Amino acid sequence: METDLIPYQAVAQLPARHALVLAPHADDEVFGCGGAIASHVQHGIPVSVIVLTDGSLYGDAAVRMAESRAAAAVLGYGEPEFWAYPDRGLRHDQDLVERLVQKIAATGADLIYAPSPWEVHPDHRQTAGAAAEAVRRTGVRIAFYEVGSPLRPNLLLDITVHAETKQKAMQCFASQLQQQDYGRHIAALNLYRTYTLSREVTAAEAYLLLSAADLSATLPGLLAEEPVTLGSSPSASAAGESLPLVSVLIRSMDRLYLQETLDSIALQTYPHIEVVVVAAQAGHQSLPARCGPFELRLIPTDLPLPRSQAANRALAQARGEFLLFLDDDDWLLPGHIARLAHVLQHLPASLAAYTGVTLLGPGGEPQGQVMDLPYDAIRLLAGNLMPIHAVLFSQKLLPLG
Repeated sequence: METDLIPYQAVAQLPARHALVLAPHADDEVFGCGGAIASHVQHGIPVSVIVLTDGSLYGDAAVRMAESRAAAAVLGYGEPEFWAYPDRGLRHDQDLVERLVQKIAATGADLIYAPSPWEVHPDHRQTAGAAAEAVRRTGVRIAFYEVGSPLRPNLLLDITVHAETKQKAMQCFASQLQQQDYGRHIAALNLYRTYTLSREVTAAEAYLLLSAADLSATLPGLLAEEPVTLGSSPSASAAGESLPLVSVLIRSMDRLYLQETLDSIALQTYPHIEVVVVAAQAGHQSLPARCGPFELRLIPTDLPLPRSQAANRALAQARGEFLLFLDDDDWLLPGHIARLAHVLQHLPASLAAYTGVTLLGPGGEPQGQVMDLPYDAIRLLAGNLMPIHAVLFSQKLLPLG
């Protein structure tokens, strides 16, 4: 049914006690969810807006702050907050996640707006990853919005009565509108989103609304269905070259799911990764030189390789300070490597870190099995405590045997 793919009805508001809007740059809060903000204000729901970067790469930071304040006055939600991270240098790291968690607690927000993982701009995708991790830790809901790249929505918001207000708020960003006619683009996007709706709806915003549980159970399948490998930005890796290099090592039997595995790497919010694919059988398909923003190397073979030989070949090719094995029928959540790398960076005496793993079906549906237990040396002797792709480990372990 068509309704399984996109909503055929729109809602008038997204219920919330307090909405927290995360904007990578001054203007994203309006372009992405200005109609939702106006709807919340109309219904007396408090709205907090955080502009994460200073926007100085493509504009004057002070001017962009003033424009955001002017737009806030048009929408009527109050005063935006500016965190002034470097433009195009935003990173999904532990400090940002913890700051977001504290903000959620301070405001009592139960609904977070953030750009979707399918956005093209690296700051947008870093925001998506940090927001998702903060939502997992706090148990609130997240509404992913679209600005520069469409998402597959599960909710359409009727903003017909707010379209004029949103347009006025967008016009506040004069410095950005001089560079590109974003107001026209967003108005066209909001018009397009009415395609499946009744005739009286003349403007709508699209959202992917997920609970904290949905992020683990549903999002991986959606990312697999709509990979964003071609939409990634090579500049993301360049921005992270000061961080330790992580080598993702794939022993590949050229399975059907290999592309989904690579797509999950392309979506990683950690910016400094290399991908090493070791063919475990002759005649392996060729692969592109990049996996999203990351370098990819395929190591071919003329003879079939057992799993251990393929793994050793991958280890010999790895250049990273940290290493992670990933089978060609598994995938990673977007913040997986960033979370584990943060631990190893800040606990230098630790040589390995791991996290939980959940079993999913081909479409991302949960199968009910979750492996997420604290380390126990005795338990490890009795069963698989740490699935191989759950573990990020230091290159220092190799000479130790």
